[in-house]
Amino acid sequence: MINSGYHPKSFFRNMWNTISRGQIWTGECKNRAKDGSFYWVKTVIVPFLDEQARPQQYVSIRTDITDRVKVEAALRESQALYQLTTLRLFRPLLCLPII
Repeated sequence: MINSGYHPKSFFRNMWNTISRGQIWTGECKNRAKDGSFYWVKTVIVPFLDEQARPQQYVSIRTDITDRVKVEAALRESQALYQLTTLRLFRPLLCLPII
């Protein structure tokens, strides 16, 4: 996993603060592969605590959600284009007087 530069530092600070307190962190991360491509993962990080309830190690469970994120982005783009097209087509009709 290579930092993609997409998330602000506060994103990772929040993640580390959460797991450092012994709490489970869940989020969606954009990563960069070694070949330079980007991919998205849904991540759950579970801290394993010692007898004093301090994190000793972590387990990360990750699921690739790249396809879902791409489809959601395409849907948002399509909806925006539809709204622009609809507005452009029907705006003249909105200005007609009511008879």
